[in-house]
Amino acid sequence: MAKIEFTLSHGLPFGQGDDAELQYDVVLRELTTRDVIEARTKAEQVVFVPDPQTGAERGITVVSEVRMGIELLCRQIESIGEIKGPLPERQLYQLHVDDFSLLNEQAERLDAAVGVAEKRGRLEQSGSRT
Repeated sequence: MAKIEFTLSHGLPFGQGDDAELQYDVVLRELTTRDVIEARTKAEQVVFVPDPQTGAERGITVVSEVRMGIELLCRQIESIGEIKGPLPERQLYQLHVDDFSLLNEQAERLDAAVGVAEKRGRLEQSGSRT
């Protein structure tokens, strides 16, 4: 399984309060089929729309591209210092915006290197619904 290693500029806190230590060294791993399926499932939501023929509301499933990307990124993180992946989404919120950008850039670089860049974000064609 392909991996990529790099260092964050600002770090991610590990621990609580005054005992928290910043973690800098990141290891990202190649996505698996399971990662993609689980991320897609978590990114799905049911929305209700009027049926064009009857006007009655019906539920359809849509996939959020943003949610899918976040879910994939969390699963792709093998570790950040002492923090073992997959990373809970709430920990992504603690990253400095520069580190978050770097994390995304490196994940895209790894995806491209292993030929799975098309799995990041929406899997279906634009405009289609599942």
